[in-house]
Amino acid sequence: MLYPGLGLGIIVSGAKHVTDGMLLAAAEAVASQVNPTDLGASLLPPVDNLRASSATVAVAVAKQAVKDGVAAKPHDNWVQAVQDAMWQPVYPKLDI
Repeated sequence: MLYPGLGLGIIVSGAKHVTDGMLLAAAEAVASQVNPTDLGASLLPPVDNLRASSATVAVAVAKQAVKDGVAAKPHDNWVQAVQDAMWQPVYPKLDI
């Protein structure tokens, strides 16, 4: 959960290097997606929401890169920037 979002946030922000703050933002973004008060709660968000989870982490990382002064590509809308940068699995229909 953390690493795909971390990498995407770095790419989208154009960060020159990864700061401790960016790693902390990524970890906090992952942790914010689970409810620890649920009995037997998982430590990680469900895998079936991996794309959304990674996008949440990427936005947090990109915003932190700006705060830390290492972002080279500022955006007005980080959510849209992350969505635009995500690979979309679209396959052509084959006529067989």
